[in-house]
Amino acid sequence: MKLLQIASITMILSACSTPSDGRYPDRYAVALDEFAGATIPDDAVPRFVAFFTQLHEPGLDTRIADLYAPSLHFSDTLTIVTSRDELLEHFARIQASGTRIDVIVDDVARSGADLYVRWRMTFHMTVGGELRASDTIGMTLLRFDDAGRVRFHQDFWDSTEGFYRHVPVLGWVLERVRLRAVGN
Repeated sequence: MKLLQIASITMILSACSTPSDGRYPDRYAVALDEFAGATIPDDAVPRFVAFFTQLHEPGLDTRIADLYAPSLHFSDTLTIVTSRDELLEHFARIQASGTRIDVIVDDVARSGADLYVRWRMTFHMTVGGELRASDTIGMTLLRFDDAGRVRFHQDFWDSTEGFYRHVPVLGWVLERVRLRAVGN
């Protein structure tokens, strides 16, 4: 049983690992300059929500090709990828782990070619053989190419609260650190 729990944790963490080449803020700044946006499609938000709520369903490769440009910047704060092929690998690992996602959009804002989507997500994932639900909040900055596909996707959310706290042992350690920081 312990071996199965370790394998489950390893699979989840490997699905959400950021490459070590460059710091996260630096890569974000470079991508902001590199990936200018075009006109925001009218159906951008429903397509975004549909993609994530259907992540667990067959046809992932087709849905990624429909939503994301071949060359892109994608960062969900846990993973940074720069091609649609890498993005497919990332989401295929998440899909294989049995994760399901529910999304509620709370607000949308536009600034030039930037689309900001403020959301609440619930991740249903198996950790150590046990189904867990993790509620989190965040915002995504999206930019599109001329064909209406996402070429820049940057999530802003607290991955410690939304994901890592559910990992056995690590979650306990993070909670102890949080309690110490607030003086409890």
